[in-house]
Amino acid sequence: MHQSSQKLKNYYWYWFKLVILTIAVVLLTVQSWHEISSRIAVIVFIILGYWFGKLTCMRSISDYGLWITLLVFIGLNLLHSTIDGIALIGQAHSSYFPILAHEIVRQSALYFIIAESITPFMKSWWAKIPVAIISVSGIWILGIFIGLTSGHAIESITWLDPYLPMTMFILVGDMIHHMVDEYQDFKKRA
Repeated sequence: MHQSSQKLKNYYWYWFKLVILTIAVVLLTVQSWHEISSRIAVIVFIILGYWFGKLTCMRSISDYGLWITLLVFIGLNLLHSTIDGIALIGQAHSSYFPILAHEIVRQSALYFIIAESITPFMKSWWAKIPVAIISVSGIWILGIFIGLTSGHAIESITWLDPYLPMTMFILVGDMIHHMVDEYQDFKKRA
């Protein structure tokens, strides 16, 4: 009896995570939709993220999968946060509100995304919470600082502008990979 209740609990937990992660992805997409220049590029980034997730979970490199996942996540978050810092240069304090409001939505979603992305490597929430805080909010603060202090030099790299908002879809693809794997595990056990 205990085993069937655990299966049911895992089943509900899976669907709860799927709903929360879907909401997070929808919020991130809606928030950045006006910045997305190519719907095809979004699909390409999702596919790349899916295969990135497959690659980091392969047995031959699974020892490094956590570090590779964290490096990509932190790199993309740092890039986004640096751009936020650049956007703050020369702005009146009253215009900080839209960036902060956008970060509340973005960071809330990113906490769920990073927690799910590192789940295959790290099961304990006590380990995931500090990793998530550093990877999301800590890196955002560092990126804002970098953007504010070196923004004028970075701002001149304009060829990246159309692609930067879409890089988050690499993480979405990785998350999709993990949810598909978890669903397939349910089907095997059932």
